[in-house]
Amino acid sequence: MTSVTEKIRTVLSDRYEIERELGEGGMATVYLAHDVKHDRKVAIKVLKPDLAAVLGAERFIQEIKTTANLQHPHILPLFDSGEANGFLFYVMPYVEGETLRDKLDRDTQLGIDEAVRITTEIADALDYAHRHDVIHRDIKPENILLHDGRPMVSDFGIALAVSAAAGGRMTETGMSLGTPHYMSPEQATAEKDLTNRSDIYSLGAVLYEMLAGEPPHLGKSAQQIIMKIVTDDARPVTELRKSVPTHIAAATAKSLERLAADRFESAAKFAEALHDPHYTATAGATPVETTGAPRRSNAREMMGWGVAAMLALLLGWTVLRPAPPNTAPIPMRFTLDMIEFDGLRLGDIAVSPDGSLFALPDFEGIHLRRADDPTFRLIPAIRAISPAFSPDSKWLAYTRDGVLYKVPVEGGTPQTLIRSGTLNASDPDWGYAGTIVFTSQRTLYRVPDTGGEPEVIVEGVYGVRPKQLPDGRGILFSVPAGIMLFEFGADSARLVVPGGNDALYVETGHLVYALPEDGGLHAVPFNLRSYEVTGSSVPVRDDVTGTGSNAFYSVSKTGTLVYPIDPLGGDRDRQLLLLDLSGNADTIPLSPRTFSWPRFSPNGRLLAFNTGAGRTEQRAIYTYDLGSGSTTQITFEGGTHAAVWSPDGTRLVFSSEREGTVAEDLFTMPIDGSSAPTRMFSLPSDEHAMAWPTDSQIVFFAAPEGNQDLLIADPTNPDRPPKPYLTAEWNEGQLSISPNGDFAAYESDESGREEIYVRRFPEPLDQRRISQDGGREPRWAPDGANVYYWSLNGDTLFAAPFRPGQVTSRRAAAVVAVIPQRAGSWDVDRTSRRAVVTQAVAEAEETTSEIVVIVNWFEELRAKMGG
Repeated sequence: MTSVTEKIRTVLSDRYEIERELGEGGMATVYLAHDVKHDRKVAIKVLKPDLAAVLGAERFIQEIKTTANLQHPHILPLFDSGEANGFLFYVMPYVEGETLRDKLDRDTQLGIDEAVRITTEIADALDYAHRHDVIHRDIKPENILLHDGRPMVSDFGIALAVSAAAGGRMTETGMSLGTPHYMSPEQATAEKDLTNRSDIYSLGAVLYEMLAGEPPHLGKSAQQIIMKIVTDDARPVTELRKSVPTHIAAATAKSLERLAADRFESAAKFAEALHDPHYTATAGATPVETTGAPRRSNAREMMGWGVAAMLALLLGWTVLRPAPPNTAPIPMRFTLDMIEFDGLRLGDIAVSPDGSLFALPDFEGIHLRRADDPTFRLIPAIRAISPAFSPDSKWLAYTRDGVLYKVPVEGGTPQTLIRSGTLNASDPDWGYAGTIVFTSQRTLYRVPDTGGEPEVIVEGVYGVRPKQLPDGRGILFSVPAGIMLFEFGADSARLVVPGGNDALYVETGHLVYALPEDGGLHAVPFNLRSYEVTGSSVPVRDDVTGTGSNAFYSVSKTGTLVYPIDPLGGDRDRQLLLLDLSGNADTIPLSPRTFSWPRFSPNGRLLAFNTGAGRTEQRAIYTYDLGSGSTTQITFEGGTHAAVWSPDGTRLVFSSEREGTVAEDLFTMPIDGSSAPTRMFSLPSDEHAMAWPTDSQIVFFAAPEGNQDLLIADPTNPDRPPKPYLTAEWNEGQLSISPNGDFAAYESDESGREEIYVRRFPEPLDQRRISQDGGREPRWAPDGANVYYWSLNGDTLFAAPFRPGQVTSRRAAAVVAVIPQRAGSWDVDRTSRRAVVTQAVAEAEETTSEIVVIVNWFEELRAKMGG
């Protein structure tokens, strides 16, 4: 007589070569097989013939499609499913290793840290599935595979598919779904509709066994176990293992509450409690009871005994009713009105992993808004950029002048994670492995999210906006050739998407990225296990923009996409205004471009200015002849910008990231192009010139020790190291020297926001603050009698009288001009009463007032990727 195995081997031979039987469970037999088409090992589970007969092929296959879309690093994916000659089967990856049951049978108990880690990673998988309306229904050690210690949940949603396909006919099979030791009370009593809290109970039971060495309820038969689950509280785990910390015992007890409403509301909350040393149980949990006296039985408990007994006798263990049909959420689009803010870095928009928070930096700090609240809340952090949420959405990492910080989203004191004189951190990304990666000086680093010594990951590449993969085994980053993938196990990086940039992995199993030449967002299928691209690229959004190597968008783990409409707006489309210091303005006849950093030559005849945005090769320095109207390009390579004139007007000093530099260094060159640019010196952090008051003095700012300081260099003696002018725990910048050379006006955030101060020069004596409500970019009047500066939002120009030896306050400042569209960088001509200002073009500025939010965007993404 032909065996079942031989029959299966025959009917599946065109697709799979069955090698051997791996094991048998209550619902299915598992086989190791070779996938002929894809040349890989797989595990095939074939449902028992009597179960398959009850279910029917069409209904089972229809229901199992729900689970096929689950993509998570701790969920064993579903490769295939189908029917062959009456056999119902589904195919999963073959994972070499052992099950958690094997490990528990061998070790009995696990280390507390290991048990909590495994539980946390399973909770993350459950939380993901629950948010996709899928409940496992059969969490147990047998369904948790350990691959190099990393848990993978198998049979995810199979119980749902079988239950839904069978309808109310499970009793016809004489089988049950769920394993008695790990059933929730509502599952044991055959409640019709199970919720995510049923899985939380089962996971709590698994954790309990890992800690205590036995499940929370024991009995001589399945019936006895079910009765105890329905009527008894589990013993506190500390009675069986005293070394379990109080908060872990409390979290375990809460997960095992008999009333579902008393358990954690989500698997994520369960995981949070396990890592919160201050957590204490509430809502009827009993982790800290010291007496062994049983609670008095009530009518509800007695009824539970009866229900459990009847079910155990009549149904063989339990019956699960069909779950409500899974309805895919509908993508919803809305916009955030940002018109109330000025100076926003819209390209730095960030959405929290849980999709509940949006973060945007501007001049004052980071603005946070909840998805369900129209108001914004400010986390003060002047010049903060690149906010990145922690995986639990409770913290924000950001950089400020090259220093890496983190701060609670609810507010509090920022914590410094790195403060190194050799690093200039940017583009942080907070991964699930408890690390933050960032870039500095063409090198990728990672640092623990608690702070510490940064570790070099990859050197010698210009890695832009790195993103950690959710399994912690790799990092995506951009180089000019495209998207690179670094694997820690191989200790090497390789190109995975040519020509793309700014990529991240999303929960649908795709890499989302930008293509500079085409614009918009693209996606490509990506296998998180093999780290291989497995399909073709498809455009998925055509209205997401960016610049250089950055695309301006953010995606939550839950599928919320956010991006600004034309985020460069006023920064990309600006015009140059000539402003007399009485408030009248004329537009310089140049087409709007990315103008920045305008500077009058000492004789007032020429303007030097920048075009180009971001840290890209397009940036260049030009001069404009105010008499003839002619324009001359001065620099042609190296991303040059921020030019300052020499005292005689024949040379420029500027910042450049030319070949061979690790940061933006200072270079000088003659404006007639008679010689190539010459580097002055090289520091670990970027350098930007502020003033060139004498032949032997160039004042610049840099951040060699983390905070931005003002230094003085001698261009006539490049071997002499720069000397400090102002160094402090706060940041100084945007310096301007008075016409007589005796005083310096500058910005500082010493008070907690940017204000304007004056000191003597070149010795930094006699500090005075001349602004009161904030200020930026000071410039001296030609006669030295006033210091001009802009309001923080860049729309009002003030003049503060200055007299040596007299205290001057912001109250004495007079309004000189109001600019309808936000003013940018500017300068004052020392030969006349006029200024040059970069101003956002009105039409372009209006487009920066909205941020698009698409909730449930993953459904749209799946549709465009073909399901």
